[in-house]
Amino acid sequence: MAKTTCKLTRNQFTSKATKLKVDLGIAGTPAFTLDPKEFATLSLGWGLQTRLPITVDGVACEVIVGLNMTLVGSKELPGAA
Repeated sequence: MAKTTCKLTRNQFTSKATKLKVDLGIAGTPAFTLDPKEFATLSLGWGLQTRLPITVDGVACEVIVGLNMTLVGSKELPGAA
């Protein structure tokens, strides 16, 4: 299978990528805004790490939400910081 390449340059992403709004569909939880970022792996994309209150069977709990949206093939782009 052929390797997928990223169709953007690293500079295009860092200069033009905009914030993304993500709604997790959990009642009472607002949509989150994800900033464009370069991950420690040198891949490019958007990320979210947050804690949310969730109620299960009347019991208040807290969950950790982790969401990474990574551009496929971006790790191999030249010019990594």
